[in-house]
Amino acid sequence: MNYVILFLLLFISSCNMAPKTKQLDIPMPEGWRMNNNEPSPFIELNDAAAFANVLWWEQFHDPVLNDLISEALENNKELAVAAWRVSEFAALFRFVYGNLYPQVTADGFYNRRYSSIAQNPLPPGASRYSNTYSLSLNGFFQIDVWGRLLNQSSAAFHEFLAQDDARRFVVITVMSSVASSYIQLRKYDKQLVIAKKTLDSRNKALELAKIRYDNGYTSELEVKQAESAVTGADAEITRLKILDAQEENLLSILIGRNPGPILRGRDIDDLYMPPRIPVGLPSSLLGQRPDILQAEQKLIGSDALIGAARAAFFPEISLTGMLGTISPVFSKLFTNDAATWNYGGSFFQTVFDGGRLSAQLDAAEAVKWQAFYNYEQVIQNAFREVNDSLIAHQLSQELLVIEKNRMKIFQEYLELARLQYTNGQVDYLNVLDAERNLFDSELKVVQAESDTFLSLINLYTALGGGWVVDYSNKSNESEPITECCLE
Repeated sequence: MNYVILFLLLFISSCNMAPKTKQLDIPMPEGWRMNNNEPSPFIELNDAAAFANVLWWEQFHDPVLNDLISEALENNKELAVAAWRVSEFAALFRFVYGNLYPQVTADGFYNRRYSSIAQNPLPPGASRYSNTYSLSLNGFFQIDVWGRLLNQSSAAFHEFLAQDDARRFVVITVMSSVASSYIQLRKYDKQLVIAKKTLDSRNKALELAKIRYDNGYTSELEVKQAESAVTGADAEITRLKILDAQEENLLSILIGRNPGPILRGRDIDDLYMPPRIPVGLPSSLLGQRPDILQAEQKLIGSDALIGAARAAFFPEISLTGMLGTISPVFSKLFTNDAATWNYGGSFFQTVFDGGRLSAQLDAAEAVKWQAFYNYEQVIQNAFREVNDSLIAHQLSQELLVIEKNRMKIFQEYLELARLQYTNGQVDYLNVLDAERNLFDSELKVVQAESDTFLSLINLYTALGGGWVVDYSNKSNESEPITECCLE
């Protein structure tokens, strides 16, 4: 009969009071918003998946950038913290999961006692000292009838998975930051070259203005105008040097070094721009974004917490047992006569707790709704980021063409201004105006070039990329845990 009861208890231990996590119906847009405000319908996965899942930084064909990203993957401190956080939650899961197993402890004790005459009168010659030796194994097993322990373990497991997805998100963020910082650095380098070239040109113009003034061909005003142009270019060089040094320091920190100089690779003009992005990237690509996967795991885990809170209203049933030896003489401690054992069962049921269990359930349900709305928000934000990046990349390419045409116009404008100034048809102010416009235009062309690369980096980041699942494992120092242990 006892075995039948035990079998029934173990059989009903499969009861699970957690709500089933349903497939969420999140409203999806009809397509990506393009620069004409018309949605671009989604296309089939195939080529689009191939676009999103490549090691995108390698497409720029810059070995230095590839090395910097590899170095960041190995040495970035934020990545190291994220990896150890995964290890922490893996250990916490194993700790909680251990509650599903029987707990066995061993203990032993020795006791020597003296009995007083008043307490225990003994015949003359009898010893008033007594010894007790004991060794035992004690077992405790809580039968998880209502699934409380299983749901606690499930919640801990999904929190572990969420932390691993958070680590992958850090991997994407760090790689994107390294690539973006490198593009910014090459932009400042190119703008510095332009500024120094402009400064040389303006210094020559200043020397010419001084000669013309000394020979009486012009006024001191022209000299001052030329000096103003020189100091303007010099100030721009100083500003760019500050930005360049700050970007080097930022990039050094991202790759795990102390602030310092960074090796350069290709000029920004020589970086390879990948082919055009497939129009209508499928929304299913967003399903591989680590932040969406993290939000999903937290939502699943919140259902498990509700199950654990519901199970707390029901009795906790436990089995206990002891097997050991006890003897007043140590030499007989390991004999059959010293054997002792016991077993039994117990239950614990809360009768009144001032509403604590109800409050615990309400809190678990509140956590569930927080996770639900956070999941919705993360998905909507993912669509926004992809839309922003698609529009920015498309328009930045158009802007680059416009800025290059504008620069060509200012080059012609400057040639005409210099020619007319030489012929005495216009004053020097027209030349200065043309030089300023051309200098500003040249800087904007470089800015537009960098914006084109940055928008592409942001797009790859927004899509998540299946590459991160395998590639980011190089930075993970936690032990793998599979869901099979919860089955």
